[in-house]
Amino acid sequence: MKHKLVDIPEYWHTTLLSVGVLCLLSFAIFFESWSSIVTIWYRSSTFTHGFLIIPISLWLIWTRKEYYLQLQPKISWLALVAVILSGFAWLLAKLISVQVIEQFATVGLFLSGLWLLLGSHVIKQLLFPLGFLFFMVPIGEELIPPLMEFTATFTVGLIRLTGMSVFREGLHFSLVSGNWSVVEACSGISYLIASVTLGLVYAYLTYTSLWKRAIFIVLSMLVPILANGVRAYLIVMIGHFSSMTLAVGVDHLIYGGVFFGLVMMILFYIGSFWRDSEDSSAPIAAENTHTFNVSHYSLSIAGFVLIISYSVWPLTSSWLSNQPKNTPIPAFVKSSFDDWQETTEPNWQWEASLPGVVDETKAFFKKEGRILGLYRVSFGEETQQTGELINSQNLFIAKKDLRWKIIKRSVVALKNKQHTNFKAEQAILSRDFKDLIILRWYRIGTHDTSNKYLAKLYQLFKRLTADASPEYLIMVAIDSPPHKHEISNTLLLDFINSGLNN
Repeated sequence: MKHKLVDIPEYWHTTLLSVGVLCLLSFAIFFESWSSIVTIWYRSSTFTHGFLIIPISLWLIWTRKEYYLQLQPKISWLALVAVILSGFAWLLAKLISVQVIEQFATVGLFLSGLWLLLGSHVIKQLLFPLGFLFFMVPIGEELIPPLMEFTATFTVGLIRLTGMSVFREGLHFSLVSGNWSVVEACSGISYLIASVTLGLVYAYLTYTSLWKRAIFIVLSMLVPILANGVRAYLIVMIGHFSSMTLAVGVDHLIYGGVFFGLVMMILFYIGSFWRDSEDSSAPIAAENTHTFNVSHYSLSIAGFVLIISYSVWPLTSSWLSNQPKNTPIPAFVKSSFDDWQETTEPNWQWEASLPGVVDETKAFFKKEGRILGLYRVSFGEETQQTGELINSQNLFIAKKDLRWKIIKRSVVALKNKQHTNFKAEQAILSRDFKDLIILRWYRIGTHDTSNKYLAKLYQLFKRLTADASPEYLIMVAIDSPPHKHEISNTLLLDFINSGLNN
C-alpha cells in the first residue's frame, strides 16, 4: 500500500490551490520586480544567500506541517488594506526608481494576498516563516560606507594599541612594511547579512522566549562587525610580519572567511547553552471540534479582488511614466562668472563614476592660479538598467581608478538662487602631490539638496504632478596644493554662491 507524504485535510484543498494561483498571479503581474531580486542574487556575492530564503521558509513550514494543517483557513478582508498599502508603496517606488522599496512592496503584496486567502489566525501562526521571505530583498549596501569607516578606525586603533606607528589618510593607512586600503570587500557587509539571516533562524528554532531571541539577534548583528574589525587587524599583522608576502591578495579573503566561520560557530555553540525546552512550543491540537470549508464562491470573489488590486498599480505606473519627460539641462549663464576667466580642460586625469549619463555639460574657469571645473549631468528617463540620478553607484572616483583616493568627506552649507539654504557633499581627493576639492549635489526643478532621500521626495512630487522641469547632478571641482585647501575652498564657495545659482 502506498502512503501519502502528508495527509491534507479536505478543508485545505481549495485554499492550497488558491495559494498556488496567487503565486503565479504575483509572478506574472510583478515579473520585473521579482526578476530584479533574482538578478541581484545572481550577480552579487553579497546577496547570494537570497537563493536559500524560500527553501528555508518552506522547510520551517514543513517541520510543523501537522500543526499548521489543523488550522482552518478563512478569508480575511482586513488584509485588503495591506494589499492596497503595499501596492501604493510599489507604485511610488516604481515612479522614482527606488528598487529596494519596490522589492519590499512586491513581497508585501504577495504576503498580503496570502493573508487575505488564509485568514488572520493562520497568518499569525505562520508569521515568522512567511515574514522571513522579506530577507529575499537585497538590502544592506547603504551600510557599506559606515562599515568601511568603522573597520579602518578599529584596525588602526588596534595597530596603535600594539605599539606600532601607523599613518592614516581616510580609508588608507600605511605601516613601515607597506600600504593598506579598506575597500568594499573589507566592509564585512557579507558577514553581517549572513550572520543576521542565520541568527534569526537560529533564534526562532532555539528559543521560545522573546527576550532570548532579541538578545541573540542583537549579538548576531554586533559580533560580525567586531569580528570583521579583528579580521582586518589580523590580516594587516600577517602581511606586516611576513614582509607583505602573505595576506596581501586573494588569500586574505580566504583567511577572513575561515575566521568568520569560526566566530559564527562559537556564537551558535554558546547560544545553545540557553536553549529553551521544546515543552514550551505551541501544542499540536485541533482548533475546533468541527471544520469549516471556505466556499468556492468566497475564494472566487477574493481571487477577483486580488487580480484587480494587483493589476491597478502597474497600469497606473505605466500611465504616469508616459507623461512628459524631463527637459534638458539649461544653458550656462556665462555672464554670472565675470570674475572667472574661461580656460581649457585641465589634465587632472580624474573622472567620476556616473554610469548611465545621457546628457552632460562641462565648463572650466581660472582665477588666482586655481582651475575650477563645473560638471552637470542628467540621466534621462532613469531606469535600473541604464542609470539613475540618485544611485549608490554614482561615485566621486571611477571604480577602476586606483590613483586617486578620498582623504576626507564632509558636508558644506550653501545657498541657492531662492536664498534657501541647502547642503552639498564635499570630498577631498589626493594623488601625486595634487589635491582636488569637489562639491556635489542634486538640482531637481528649483530644489537643491545633497540628501538623497529628500531628492527622491522631490522627484516623486514631480512625477505625480507631471512636472517636466530638469533634474540633474552638479559637481564643482577645484585643484589645490596638498593639505593647503583654504584659498581653493574659499574660491570654490565664492564661485557657487555668486555665479552658479543665478
